[in-house]
Amino acid sequence: YYILSMLTITMLVFNSANTVFLLNVYLKTPKDNQGALSGDLGFAQEIMILATSFLWGLASDFTGRALVFACGFWLMSLGLILSS
Repeated sequence: YYILSMLTITMLVFNSANTVFLLNVYLKTPKDNQGALSGDLGFAQEIMILATSFLWGLASDFTGRALVFACGFWLMSLGLILSS
């Protein structure tokens, strides 16, 4: 459990730090808009977390923690693949 939690936190921090790189290199966002855009993305991320954490908890209760962890890592991996 502790190793999976550490990996989850590591991937989430990487995604947050990678946002600036994606804005600069791939999206070519002007420097003066990057702060507002990063803030908006962070806000949208928090709203999604609040909206779906209850559903992930229910899924964990019914199917078990392992399947929920696997789905979460699969979704994060898919997001990283699509962003690169």
